[in-house]
Amino acid sequence: MKDKLYIHFVVDFPYSLNMDQCKALEAVLHPRTLIQLTDIDIDECEETMLHDVNIDECEKTT
Repeated sequence: MKDKLYIHFVVDFPYSLNMDQCKALEAVLHPRTLIQLTDIDIDECEETMLHDVNIDECEKTT
């Protein structure tokens, strides 16, 4: 089945974190790793476009 998928995220990012907050985040999130993508990895990526959507309007049409 093909249709539109709308995901509404509201994220409040802090302006800064102190060292204790960074350590707390690292304890609950996956460890940070540097990923070096190869040309093959990049070729296999799917490009998509993000668009601003009025969620209220979407709910009226469903």
